Amino acid sequence: MSEQVSTLVFIKACEGARASTELESRLQQLVSLSLGEPGCLAYSLQRSLTDQQLWLLQGTWQSTEALNAYLCQPPLQVLGGLLGEHLVQELDLHTFSGAVGHVDAITHSPHAKAFA
Repeated sequence: MSEQVSTLVFIKACEGARASTELESRLQQLVSLSLGEPGCLAYSLQRSLTDQQLWLLQGTWQSTEALNAYLCQPPLQVLGGLLGEHLVQELDLHTFSGAVGHVDAITHSPHAKAFA
């Protein structure tokens, strides 16, 4: 089995309050559905503080195999529907594997005292 993988999906809503409101509702639905999928360790939705049309979906998966299986499941049809309904003008997916740093890297930072 492979190591944990994370996904970051940046989603830019089409202009207009209706698109943004509908997009938020549908993305929250996607989060709820995804959390029940096998191998999903975490899944969250965030909205940009500086651009109200920009959203971030962040997922953590038990393995690459679990992520690949998820990509073939119905919850992901929600994203396809958003594109088809012209609620999304841009979608950017990135996948990451494993942890690069360790806690030591944070605790030895000159800024660590701010978190102590």
